Amino acid sequence: MLSDDDNNIDILDKLESAHLSWQHIKVMLISGASFFTDAYDLFVIGVVLLMIIPIFNLDSTLAGLVASSALFGAVIGPIIFGYIGDKFGRVFSYWTTVLILVIGALGSAFSFSVLELIAWLSY
Repeated sequence: MLSDDDNNIDILDKLESAHLSWQHIKVMLISGASFFTDAYDLFVIGVVLLMIIPIFNLDSTLAGLVASSALFGAVIGPIIFGYIGDKFGRVFSYWTTVLILVIGALGSAFSFSVLELIAWLSY
């Protein structure tokens, strides 16, 4: 009988000997695009914050809330959608998060108040 270590080595050998296919490239592009959009969303808030402080006339407390609301969504989102991915599948979870990202970005772009912006950023 094979031990768990033998099974792991067998799986690793199969992975190492696999030839590059369109599926590998597709997974790489999708995961790369996901990482890019998530990282872009988190890093751009610092630049955008400098532009929206005079627009919404923000004090330091509200500016901090705007900046931290994006981080709040980045922490809570994976917890919720990790569970959803386990229950309903990764593809469903992925496309649901993409849809939420698009809706949140559009809502943020058309925010008329700082509280609305905070809500959309944490969405």
